Amino acid sequence: MTLSNHYTPMSLQKALRSPNLSDVEANSIASLGSEALPYVIDALRQANSREMIDNATSVLSRMGEPAVEPLIELLEEGEWPVSIFGVFATIGYRGAIPLLIAALDDKSNWTRWSAAEALIKLPSPDAIDALIRRLKDRDSLVRYAAVQALASIGDPIAVPSLTKMLVKKSLKEGEKILIAQTISDLQAGFHTASP
Repeated sequence: MTLSNHYTPMSLQKALRSPNLSDVEANSIASLGSEALPYVIDALRQANSREMIDNATSVLSRMGEPAVEPLIELLEEGEWPVSIFGVFATIGYRGAIPLLIAALDDKSNWTRWSAAEALIKLPSPDAIDALIRRLKDRDSLVRYAAVQALASIGDPIAVPSLTKMLVKKSLKEGEKILIAQTISDLQAGFHTASP
């Protein structure tokens, strides 16, 4: 059996396992659309290296909306939330926002971080309360991503929580700088919007 673009199922699987899948190959595989989708999902399911995960998510990101439903099924199976959230953000799938908000309370630092990172690209006022809770996260990467996501939402309602956070002595210098800049940006936006 040969797929379009001269791929056989075996050559497609081999390309997805390659440690150096090129942009040209990723675009070529993605252009196969629904024909390649089951193979790419299967590659993600069976991934045993960072390269395989990156290859599959790169192709899925390029496929766009058709990749959403199988990715949601993978999430429901408890598979690859960190990588899948990135795909949702890259394709701009706003339907993932409730999943991302729920993931902000996950026990895994990486899952919480990935959800906050995705919300940077998918800003939603619905996420403000959950992101404000993450400002107190024990993991600095999660806190950093939460601040960035709040900045991308642009609602000054986050300023009081950010201000409280700014006085913590345990913050890293980079966090303090980001928080101060975010407060300044949110206040400027708020004042700009005021009469």
